[in-house]
Amino acid sequence: MSQQKYNQTTERNISSLQADYAARARQWLAACRQNGLNPYVHFGSRTPAEQQALYEKYLSGNGPKAVAPERSYHCYGRAFDWVNIINPDAGESGLDWDNHHTYVTGIHLGAPFQIVGIGDSDDDHLQDANFPSFTDLPKSEFGKFPGASSSSSSPTAPVGPGPITGAGTTPGAEQGLLQNPLFAGNLELRDAANGMRPPYSRGSAPSPEIGLIQTALDRVLPAADRINAGANSGIFGPRTEAAVRKFQAAVGIGVDGLVGRNTLRALDKALTSGMPVKPGPGPGPGTASGLEAIIQIAANSAIARYHWNDRGRAPLGYIKGMALVFGRVYCKLASGDAAVLEMARADKGQPSIDAISYYRAIFNEAGMDNSESGAETLRHLFVLMLGLGMRESSGAHCEGRDTTNPDSGTADSAEAGLFQTSWNAHSASPLLVPLFQAYSATPGNGWVDIFHEQVTCSQADWNNVGSGTGAAFQSLSKNNPAFAAEFAAVALRNIKNHWGPIIHRAAEVRPEADEMFKDVQDKIDSLGICPVLV
Repeated sequence: MSQQKYNQTTERNISSLQADYAARARQWLAACRQNGLNPYVHFGSRTPAEQQALYEKYLSGNGPKAVAPERSYHCYGRAFDWVNIINPDAGESGLDWDNHHTYVTGIHLGAPFQIVGIGDSDDDHLQDANFPSFTDLPKSEFGKFPGASSSSSSPTAPVGPGPITGAGTTPGAEQGLLQNPLFAGNLELRDAANGMRPPYSRGSAPSPEIGLIQTALDRVLPAADRINAGANSGIFGPRTEAAVRKFQAAVGIGVDGLVGRNTLRALDKALTSGMPVKPGPGPGPGTASGLEAIIQIAANSAIARYHWNDRGRAPLGYIKGMALVFGRVYCKLASGDAAVLEMARADKGQPSIDAISYYRAIFNEAGMDNSESGAETLRHLFVLMLGLGMRESSGAHCEGRDTTNPDSGTADSAEAGLFQTSWNAHSASPLLVPLFQAYSATPGNGWVDIFHEQVTCSQADWNNVGSGTGAAFQSLSKNNPAFAAEFAAVALRNIKNHWGPIIHRAAEVRPEADEMFKDVQDKIDSLGICPVLV
């Protein structure tokens, strides 16, 4: 299919939606294209009969996940399914079905237009946010929409992801059914093998499915490449990512460290054949060892054992995660990144706006000189941030708004994440909006799995206030702690009064933190692992 035909089908499917939702879908489409995506909307509205057929196939185990017609936003003309086109002339392989990060970017871009996703169970599905539940949908719209008389797709011949066929696949594998007893019968893995849920990755929540994947990798990989430690933990960390990459390289599929439908099917095939895969070139030097070296520095540091005033010990994930983020910005400093150069500027001599200036006496007492721009000032800023995060959230990346603050009731003023920063801080520096846009385009690169260690998040923590960019900022701050840290780092140099603990000088500056960050800095210099961190 050519780009022109993809565009025509996309417009036809959008036109099948209710007029008001179709208009917002077109705005979303334009925003995606402006941000480098190339969406193909492969489903729009669906008649109740079509949805019922899909639902019956799902119940019988012969189709992807589907809900009953009365629960489907498609049957009200208020949902569409999409995928990103990476090569319009490459057929099925030119569609990026398994890229969870791209889908999350699409969700973030939909927020200003009241378009939302519904989570991991159906990553490519976007629906009308004006109706929080199917019970809120107008009953008068059920089965009545512009596409009702001639739907653009049918359950028997859907326009969208078809089965992967070709040499080496069995009839069961063509339907996405996993054959090995280790995987067979697990509905979540079946959905993943069908491409109907996002790939498992380092951004995934711990789960039994990840534990099964880890066990499978250790069964088929050579001894030197196995995960071994914590093989069945269900936590997708750097060891698991490295093992996935080695497996992908060994069997000749795309090496991205994600376990989507192609990787799952290849892994199932390797398990079923009983033949260990031969060693492949792997992900390149330093990937796992470099990250693990930084994580170990953090885990063994004195600051990891320190009892913060009124807070106690920090979650170990917070210390590890901040060590990784410092490593990232230290690498960015060498490349001349504008935001990091701002973080690393010498004391501005402006205590009314600059937290480094405001804390000058405390830094001097701790023997931390910030009179010159560069790595030392950057490191000391992160020392201050480590203390700020403990005051604001006790090191919990998912921390929601401060409900005791009467001024935090809007999307732009609601605090979120480790440092309880709100979107309205972006006006302090022209560097903050581009930083938000850059991380929104790659929302899965924030080491949330590392930060999550020893942290408990309630459902209320994940709730966001309002809609639009402010709500998207709240979500990104919680789900991408690296973004939250970089955003706060720039803001601290320009709007220090945004934080009460800074105003009251309650954020602790600890020399043990400086020692840890200096050890990270030295390790990066010795291993040369910046490509892994940035």
